[in-house]
Amino acid sequence: MKQSIKIPRSQKDIIIHALNHYQSALEQMVDSNTVNADDDYLRYQHFDCRQLIGIMADEEIDVIVELEDEVKETFVHRGHGVDFPEYV
Repeated sequence: MKQSIKIPRSQKDIIIHALNHYQSALEQMVDSNTVNADDDYLRYQHFDCRQLIGIMADEEIDVIVELEDEVKETFVHRGHGVDFPEYV
């Protein structure tokens, strides 16, 4: 059976924090000219981070994870080293 789990605000805040760090690192790489002018991949990643931060920060948007029961039960054995979180 498939489960739908809403990511709680506190977890979305962690994602925002991580994305801000990633976006900052990308910005430094792009601004320092360590990437080729032809390489737009990092620029697209930088822009995508801004979009994802907006999604995570918006109070009216829910982020849902859908997974099969088997995936949840075997999450730790899939190379993650931790159980799937129990969101209440």
